[in-house]
Amino acid sequence: MNFKNFNSIELPKKVRRFLGQFNLPVYLKRHTMKNYILFPLFYLSINLFSQNITEYKISFCGKPQTLQLNQNNNGKITGYLETKLWIKKTLKSRRSKDLTFKKELSKTQAEKLFYKLKNGGIDSLSGCENGNKNEKTAFLDADYLVIDIKNDKTDHKEFPEVYPLSQNGGKVEENCVRNKAQKIVNLIDEEIHLKNQFAELIKGQKIGVYCYGSGNSILCIKKKKQ
Repeated sequence: MNFKNFNSIELPKKVRRFLGQFNLPVYLKRHTMKNYILFPLFYLSINLFSQNITEYKISFCGKPQTLQLNQNNNGKITGYLETKLWIKKTLKSRRSKDLTFKKELSKTQAEKLFYKLKNGGIDSLSGCENGNKNEKTAFLDADYLVIDIKNDKTDHKEFPEVYPLSQNGGKVEENCVRNKAQKIVNLIDEEIHLKNQFAELIKGQKIGVYCYGSGNSILCIKKKKQ
């Protein structure tokens, strides 16, 4: 479309009908038509140039924490740690108010984590060669490590009861795929210290009872006056 020749553009019938309600001079109608075309193109260009091309989302076992890392098509990497709780007015009362906390990662920290996970094999959490331990284990009332990946394709994987070494007494997963997943959460935990992040978050809250789900269980922390 030649944007120099807007005066010769025929307005769509619905647009002409809409503008006709306001008895606008012809030149204003043409000006409005120019905006009618340019504004959508402007916003479309913004979306195209800032679109995320890679997303890593990791939800951890044991605590209601989720790490989100995004890389857009300009190469910019951002990330945050999200924690979801709910607060109860009393120990006997039910869910009272949902709370969501987002802690933005610094540019350096987000980039470091993003490339650590990429180089650590987060895009290839698949089966192992024959000869490796790959048996299935039953977990009752399990909490899950969930990893969602979006790039040129979408991938969703769940691993019951996979924890970083700092949270399971140093137990290394023997199952090949679970071991890969554990290495990913270890990389994250070594960088941002998940347990400390949660403790600091609770420490900064007002007096109250804060709860979250873990598997089929509900855990509550009573924050007392310091």
